[in-house]
Amino acid sequence: MDRTVPFKGKSGIDVTEAMNKQGYTAEKMFRLGDEFFQSLGFEALPPEFWNGSVLSKPTDGREITCHPSA
Repeated sequence: MDRTVPFKGKSGIDVTEAMNKQGYTAEKMFRLGDEFFQSLGFEALPPEFWNGSVLSKPTDGREITCHPSA
């Protein structure tokens, strides 16, 4: 939908390299998101989320389906 394009006709910005240099990981981004929502008054994600979630593909050779609808 055109309404979701922030700057029509402009290409997006890839911030991957800058985030890698700053030490961002999938877990760090989830934790920052959790902190943000807590600052709005939401409850913290429970320990079950942190213990039971797969935040990125395993590096031990296992093949898993790693997307929100899995």
